[in-house]
Amino acid sequence: MITVEEICTRWSGAVESNKLMALLPLLEYGYPAALEHSKDTPLEQANFSALIEYALNWPIGGGWSLLAIEWLECGFPMNSAISESLLLNSNNKKKFLQNERHRSQNLVSKFNKASQ
Repeated sequence: MITVEEICTRWSGAVESNKLMALLPLLEYGYPAALEHSKDTPLEQANFSALIEYALNWPIGGGWSLLAIEWLECGFPMNSAISESLLLNSNNKKKFLQNERHRSQNLVSKFNKASQ
């Protein structure tokens, strides 16, 4: 696992269009541990909601998108953009395994109930 210091260095040195990609390894720390490790570093300024959405939209199922789902299942706050990405994933049988699609749909259902 890449250290938080290395992730911070990569993120700080990345051009704006690559900043989210530089943050992907932070997902491996889990939620909320990743946020705790990011305190008192430049990563505090990172947009973690955008990171979750970016991981959910990764071109290959599994990997980053599964880690993003785990963050959400552990309580990371959802927004409508994340919910839309999850809904798309839950309907994509070519890209995602059944387990990932079902977990995505469950999260969308919880978000919709909480939003009512």
